[in-house]
Amino acid sequence: IADDAVETVKIVIELLLQVGCTFYLFLDPYMTCRNKLHHLFLLLQLFLGFVGILEYHTCQDRVIALFTKPDGLNYTYLGNWHDRPDNSNIEEGLLSNYLQENGYTQTLIKKAIYELKKVAGVQNKNLYGINKDVYTILRYGAKVREDVGENTQTVRLIDWENPQNNHFAIAEEVSIKGENRKRPDIVIYVNGIALGVLELKRSTVSVSEG
Repeated sequence: IADDAVETVKIVIELLLQVGCTFYLFLDPYMTCRNKLHHLFLLLQLFLGFVGILEYHTCQDRVIALFTKPDGLNYTYLGNWHDRPDNSNIEEGLLSNYLQENGYTQTLIKKAIYELKKVAGVQNKNLYGINKDVYTILRYGAKVREDVGENTQTVRLIDWENPQNNHFAIAEEVSIKGENRKRPDIVIYVNGIALGVLELKRSTVSVSEG
């Protein structure tokens, strides 16, 4: 059984135990009306929480199925990356494999990935400047040399002319370490570069709650 399924079962069992306790207290003849109303409200919250858990996982599974459907978008499913170490917005392994399949040498690949990570990780610019530089290298390629004195070559990180020549993939529960740990529900990768994030919300959770 998948880790998510086991975790869901644990939560459901806990909810059922709490519901049982609530019913027991609700039927207690010595409980005041006010306390009964309180526990009735608690029971309603538990029920909505149970519905929300099922709804959330069902929604996420449907989104993944939509992206990975063979006769549809046909994205590669990378898996649940909740416990995967060193998740990154630039998955070097995936990007390196894609560039190698497109005929670039290892030297050019390493230098191109270095250039991409350099502009994406810069700290002395504002967000607009960083995004502009990242867009430029993604749109027009990385300008690198095989060796000193050789002509500059352009390594195309994304094939804009032939979209089907790119590798599209999707991963769920991608944990990202940092000052504040983040875990987007779904991340979309193009050639190993994270270009899209999907956050799924239960109908029982207000948008204002994030």
